[in-house]
Amino acid sequence: MITKSTKVTPYRTRPLEVFSLGISRTGTASMAAAFEILGLPAYHGLRLINFPAESPYWERAADAKYYDKGQPFTREEWDRYLLGNFSAVTDIGGYMFWPELLELYPDAKVVLVERDVEKWYKSFDASVLASTYGPAADFVRRFIPGTSHASIKLYSGFFGSDGKPAGDLAEVKRNAKTVYRKHYNTIRQLVPRERLLNYELGSGWVGRTIHVPQTTC
Repeated sequence: MITKSTKVTPYRTRPLEVFSLGISRTGTASMAAAFEILGLPAYHGLRLINFPAESPYWERAADAKYYDKGQPFTREEWDRYLLGNFSAVTDIGGYMFWPELLELYPDAKVVLVERDVEKWYKSFDASVLASTYGPAADFVRRFIPGTSHASIKLYSGFFGSDGKPAGDLAEVKRNAKTVYRKHYNTIRQLVPRERLLNYELGSGWVGRTIHVPQTTC
């Protein structure tokens, strides 16, 4: 069960103001950079590589959501272990857990960045899947224990079907486009219009359409 709360936890150093829920390879790194320019410190999935100590917490979150192991994070746990120092969340930190996070942080706005599905899949396959499941991932796993394992759990869970994680890379690839389309359709159906900004990749400087409220923790 999700613990819904608007209470500021002792582990949050700044307000969490926006979730960017575009899937990996829809400009998530560019969105993170844009948020930083706007004065919103942004979480991006590349931290799994740069800060491997966070990997066990992502693995715990993945286990609870996709593998029926353990309990979903509370707002306090998200703040304490992963998101407490950030005002914006992009990439895996947002889109893989968006229903829970939007309920736990009801004041945060949502940006949804979409890309043509065929162009997205070509890029996603050649970069994310190749580096997560291939020889490069084996290399990282050897020298940074836990990082690649957490990534595999996250991507296999998100790109599963019928409530079950994907069993291997081939299944991830088979499900990818269907999951992609469903993700965007579901968010547009469930997130209120006043909370949601739809943004098409390549349509200009996103900062023109994002209002940054002046709030404090």
